[in-house]
Amino acid sequence: MHAPIDDPTASDARIALLTFAATAAAALLFAPVLTDGDSCLYASLARDMSGASWRSWVAPQWAQDSAWTWYREHPPAAMWPAAVLGTIGFPVHAAPFVASALWMVLAAAGVAAVVWYWRPGAAPWIAAAVFLLHVPALRYVQRVALEFPIAACTAWSLAAALRLRRGRRWAVVLAAALGGAFLVRGAFGGVAAVLVAATLWHPQTRPPFLRLLVAVGAAATALVVFDRLHAAVTGDSFWAAYVAGQVSPSFIAGGTRHSAPGRQFLYFAGRLAAYSMPWALLPLWRVVRGPRWRPHATSWGLLTLGVVVTYVGASLTLRPASRYLFAAWPCMAALFALALPERIPDGVRRAARLSFVVLAPALIAGSAALARDDDWTRAAAALGALRDANRAPAEVRGPFGPRDAGDKSFLRWHLGTRAIGGDEENAATWLLYRSADDVPDGHGIRHETPFGVLVAPQR
Repeated sequence: MHAPIDDPTASDARIALLTFAATAAAALLFAPVLTDGDSCLYASLARDMSGASWRSWVAPQWAQDSAWTWYREHPPAAMWPAAVLGTIGFPVHAAPFVASALWMVLAAAGVAAVVWYWRPGAAPWIAAAVFLLHVPALRYVQRVALEFPIAACTAWSLAAALRLRRGRRWAVVLAAALGGAFLVRGAFGGVAAVLVAATLWHPQTRPPFLRLLVAVGAAATALVVFDRLHAAVTGDSFWAAYVAGQVSPSFIAGGTRHSAPGRQFLYFAGRLAAYSMPWALLPLWRVVRGPRWRPHATSWGLLTLGVVVTYVGASLTLRPASRYLFAAWPCMAALFALALPERIPDGVRRAARLSFVVLAPALIAGSAALARDDDWTRAAAALGALRDANRAPAEVRGPFGPRDAGDKSFLRWHLGTRAIGGDEENAATWLLYRSADDVPDGHGIRHETPFGVLVAPQR
């Protein structure tokens, strides 16, 4: 059986709470100007949920092609914390980023909790820091995205499953984390499900079966309840529409605009190798040295399984996008920490705890200091001024194609109005032209953006 380990102390809990508070403060103070399409989309969805009825929370809407329709590209739960913050009074422009920052710390804490099961002391804090210092994590510090939510839910699913024998409260945590994994990232929640199932394989990690069954049943119930609520609003099952529109086409050549048949296995292998450096070098060295250099062998198998499942799952799709590997980085960070020398001085532990408090806020502040003013940020400021002055149109129409989702989301977030394809003109609609030369005579250019000019209707 697994030997008893030291639980986190009250001091450790205070360190964690201080980290959440410091990170939220930094995110509030250094909230960036969102310019990438995904960040603008998720921030817009969260803003629309804030203060709205439950219908907007389970069935948000977006502009797809030339229609304003239900958003079913991903489940919406990753946006719920931001919506809660907006509802309770956080500034609208900052709430999505504050929530994203808290997801980041929650993911790092989940990595620490996984490592803590096998190695208390300095290793968990080091694992949390290493997770945040992975290149993919650094790339998402200034974004509002789904990557930190899926990393958090994956890590906490494994951490809770390992602790089920310690008390019923961990069944609650497992149900929330496992259900959350599917509700924030859909099919990628399968990585968390595989890791939870894999704990049954070895006596050292095997949880009480009844508690596991109850937790998994509660997570499944949450998915069904969400689906029924979504259907009550839209008339259709969310999961059926999601599988038909997102999952199935990902395995068909030409099924999506991102399809790239024949290159995905090499693509993801290259990204996995590159983005795991330099942190993968220590575990690899331990593997080369042989079994006696790898204590806690069961943990190595579980965490390696998490990396492999993430890689294979991403590679089976025809969408080469490195973000699909994000659930692997908590596992890689935990492997690094478990590969550390068995004896770590107390001074290192104190330094590692301090790094957990300051690293996330420092990354947020540092990213803000490095941010540059460009055409996108200037356009965002100008559009925001129109929105705040209540001078924005009810709608923007233009030559938006399938690849222009980012442009529409940019307008939606900063101008506060929906943008859809088409050229119908009326008093409440502005038109987007790709070039000022395309604007008909008699129309005044309202504002220029990096992807075209906005034109007010002719009076």
